This record gives sequence, C-alpha cells and structure tokens, in this order.
Amino acid sequence: GAMVTGDVLYNTLTGQDFALVANPYISPIDWATVTKSGVSDTYYAWDPNLGAGNERGRFVSCDIAGTTSIISNNGSPNTDVDQFIQPGQAFFIQKATSGVNGSITIKETDKAANFTDVFRTAVAASTNTTIDGKLGINLYESLAYSLGEYPIDGAVAVSGTSFNTNTATDDTKKIISHGEQVAFVRENKHLGVEKVNIPQTTDELTIATINLVTNKNYVWSVILQDNFSNEEAYLLDTYTQNYHPLTATNSTVVPFETTADVASTNESRFKIVFQITTLSSPTFDNQISLYPNPSNGANGFYMTNITANAKVTL
Repeated sequence: GAMVTGDVLYNTLTGQDFALVANPYISPIDWATVTKSGVSDTYYAWDPNLGAGNERGRFVSCDIAGTTSIISNNGSPNTDVDQFIQPGQAFFIQKATSGVNGSITIKETDKAANFTDVFRTAVAASTNTTIDGKLGINLYESLAYSLGEYPIDGAVAVSGTSFNTNTATDDTKKIISHGEQVAFVRENKHLGVEKVNIPQTTDELTIATINLVTNKNYVWSVILQDNFSNEEAYLLDTYTQNYHPLTATNSTVVPFETTADVASTNESRFKIVFQITTLSSPTFDNQISLYPNPSNGANGFYMTNITANAKVTL
C-alpha cells in the first residue's frame, strides 16, 4: 500500500468513551508530542505476553511520561509498551470527559527513532521529575514465577507532591479483560496507575485482585523504586492477617494461596499499608513462608523478623 505522510486526524466515537486507532506511519511516534484535544494523556495497548498458561494478553496503560501499569522485576520480563508507539501498533484513546468528543492529530514532527519490539525487548525506566517514587505489584502463578515467565497482570502506584491521594481524577483507569486482574482502587474505580501524594502513616492503597481462582498458588512480586514514601510499607493480607514488609533494595516476593473458602478469593484481600515502626506478627507461625508449595523442603522456606536462634522442622 501507499506510505502515509502528513497529518492524520483521529476522532473519538459518539456514544463511546474509547476509540481504537493506530500509528499510521512506518516510523514510531512519541505519544507525549501527539496533539490531543479532549483526549486523555493515557493510551491503552494490548500486550499478548502477559497472562497465565494459555491466556495471552492484558491491556497495558501508558501516559505521556512513559509510566505504564506493569513494572519490571529486576530483569524479569516486563512490557515493552511505552510512550513510543510502534509502526502499525493499534491502541485505544479515551475521552478526557465522558460523552464529550475529542480527537488526536498525529504529525510528521511526532515521529521518533525509538524502535522496540513491543512484545520482547526490555524498556529503560522512564524519568519524570514530578514522580518521587513508584510501587509496582505484579501477580504470578507460582510455577510461572519460578520459571521466570511473564506475570498474569499488575498495577503501579506513583507518588509525588503534585498528586492528590483523595481523588481518582488524575489516575489511569484499568481496562478489565479475562482471567485474573490486578488494580488499585480509588473512588470505586479500578486503576492501572494510581497517583498519590507522598504516603503518610495510616495511609492505605487498596488493591483489587479480580477473578482469583480457588485452590491455586500465586506469588506477589512487589517492587519499590526511588523514594515512594518516608514510612515503612507493608503488604497486608487481610485473609491471613500477615504483614509483609516491603523493601526498596530488592523486590519483595510473597507467595500466597487460595482455597475453597470464598474469603481467600475476595477482591479486597490485599492492601498496602504504611507504619512508622515494624509490625510484629501475631504468632511465630506467621513469620514462616513456604515457597514453592508443594516443596521437598530443600531451600523451600524462609523466615522473617526472627531475632533469636530458631529450629524449624518441615
């Protein structure tokens, strides 16, 4: 076909908040410079690498700073969706105000030299001076995690003094598809990227774990980057009442399982909480995590917050 040149206008659709469009050029384009009128600063693309088992794909949101709803785990596979939309790549745009039409205009000056294989190549971390830190939470099947495969899904929270914790107006909505899903929740909205002010003591980030499967082993990988908060951060499992401390030096790996008990698959089972001092576990048993499960016992469990010598028999 003929090569497309010159300005290309895409309008949103009447009666629909999302419209599917495509990069019309044979060159990457920079989403940050694309002219937007009445359209959100975030676009949505499909990454077929995400998911579990035979599932193939999740929607990944990306804003003009290159912040996506999936964050990598120290060299593990991530998503190559970023602010540079590749030739032929399709993506969703969203009306800035529901029901009010908008448009984007893609120009020759939006072309960029940032070529990536949107399904394979790792992406360098984005820099944005308005962001003080990031907290990424990725959900894996246990076996997939041990094999270094892609996560099922994930979500990201970013902190900065210019963000408003109490509202979801500056956040990025999550597009829910099939299978297990992960999102942050604010004002009853599922968010792929939540923007919050610097978290303080007693603040909480609500996590939605959608469509968890009963009697299944999962793994959380939680990554803290930069100075997300001055307080101690914990992943709280409200089903087991265990607090898992999060560290900024390494990713925090938290295995968990579901059972036939409906409470174990509750959408609001997990949250991120912030405290001044380290929380103590209610019992010694809660300080032991078994992974993988089942395990033969060789390098199969680890202990946290143990201050004295202890002997554990598996």
